[in-house]
Amino acid sequence: MRVSMGSVLSNGGRPLRPAQKENAAGSSRIVTSKKMSTVLLCTLFILLISARSIANWLSTLPDLAFRISTVDGSYSSCVNFTDPLKSRHESLSLLPDGEKYMLYSPHEGFSNQARELRNALQIAMLLNRTLILPPVVDHGEVKHGRCLKPRYPTQRKLKERSWSAVRKHISQKRYVAIADIVDLRSLTPSLVRTIDLRVFLALWCGVDIAPVCAGPQCSSLASYLSPSWGSLATCRQRLFPAPGVRSCLVYDVEDDCPTTIWTNGESDFTRDFMEHQLMQKLRNDPDMSNRTSLISADSGHKRRIVRKDVVKTLGPGSEVGDIFLLSFGSLFSRMYKHMELHVNIRAALGDEVMESKLEAIKKGLPFTKEIMSSAKKFVKEEFANRPFFCAHVRLGDGAFVHVWDKIFRPLRKKLEQLSQKWQRKSKRLHIFLMTDLARGSWNGTLLAEVDASDRYMIHTLDGHQYFLNDTAHQTTLSEHGFRLGFIPQISELEPLQEAQVNSTSLPSFVPDVRLYVEEVVCACASLGFQGTFRSTVTTNINELKTARLCPV
Repeated sequence: MRVSMGSVLSNGGRPLRPAQKENAAGSSRIVTSKKMSTVLLCTLFILLISARSIANWLSTLPDLAFRISTVDGSYSSCVNFTDPLKSRHESLSLLPDGEKYMLYSPHEGFSNQARELRNALQIAMLLNRTLILPPVVDHGEVKHGRCLKPRYPTQRKLKERSWSAVRKHISQKRYVAIADIVDLRSLTPSLVRTIDLRVFLALWCGVDIAPVCAGPQCSSLASYLSPSWGSLATCRQRLFPAPGVRSCLVYDVEDDCPTTIWTNGESDFTRDFMEHQLMQKLRNDPDMSNRTSLISADSGHKRRIVRKDVVKTLGPGSEVGDIFLLSFGSLFSRMYKHMELHVNIRAALGDEVMESKLEAIKKGLPFTKEIMSSAKKFVKEEFANRPFFCAHVRLGDGAFVHVWDKIFRPLRKKLEQLSQKWQRKSKRLHIFLMTDLARGSWNGTLLAEVDASDRYMIHTLDGHQYFLNDTAHQTTLSEHGFRLGFIPQISELEPLQEAQVNSTSLPSFVPDVRLYVEEVVCACASLGFQGTFRSTVTTNINELKTARLCPV
């Protein structure tokens, strides 16, 4: 580049910079300044948005500090403990003084969750604690695996999965209380005290439950407690102490199915007999080839599964008897080679009072009146007083995918026996079918043969979506779980009448109630029932039939 002498002299002997470079440098400084301003504005916006969350977290610091201070101590110091947040938030004072609570983690499908509920009711009654009733989680949403299989997850992992599912249902406004599905009127509060999880979260954690209220009772309580002072994130800190940390608020029950069988103080003879049976059954099981021998809890030998008296371990007078909340993981139990695993509660020999109470819980729990009435209406309109047979065919998931022949073989035999009888009467055999296999996948199966035969007529709930939606709306609006459990007595709230349940405003979320209606219809089948071996759905239907809970 050529520079004139005049330009050099006018700049003190130095050549002038090109004008283009000066403009580029100025533009670069302007762009950098704008970027810094944008970053500062975004940072300020994020801080403003998270201010409430930070404030809620800071409000739990006294509780966290107490946990840390008692990490190396014993639970005996929890006798006179007071929740540090009680003086700050009025809602905590609405819980009954001195009341103790119990929580468990629902998982797998609804039938498994119903069995968990039954076991939880028994344990809560024995421990004299109020049972926190959780929502129904979706089938397969919280997987936990089989008890005696390898890679069985810990109770801690299950609690995290279950809590994540509950948070998801609350945030997505898909909350369905299990007490809105299962009728607990005969059990609570006469035998067991209960509280809906939403009520507990609103009072103990300050969570806003208005988004998951489908009826007037829940909405009224949420309105009274507004504005909320907590969140699901801060509630998780209160519900789940860090591993290895002792808390006077929550005791984390870590005993799980592969290590513990909860009992109710059977006699020595019963205990020794059960231990002997369990060892004999599991010793030759190929699934247990990599496990150690099973010895009684009282022996000093190496053991894998121990038996624990739930009252002596967790009840009044025990080390953790004064803890505010007992947090269980899975309470699901199942029969394994004639033995009940994980939860095996029995009354002591000769204790007729306790035996009657446990029997009231153990027998098949009916569904709520909305579901029972809908099933009765369907049977009446669909079959018009004609006798029918029911078949439950589970093929699409779990261990049932690879055993179709074992499922279809007994069903074929049963249908042939019934069809011969009805052919002599020149009548078609009416069959109500509940299956998880879509009709388009029936080709090449027994279901396709039966559907094509003129000897049978298959009935399903396909095409009855309007009927199912109406049942779902009535179920959620009923608020059975809310009304049966504990609700704080607030004078400012007007008492709600039963007639208010029939509100014209329908909830936005419609739960899937098809399975529940199908189970009741199958229990009403006058010509019998054929289920799927080892399916808990089949077990539930058989219990409904045994208890004569069919509404027809």
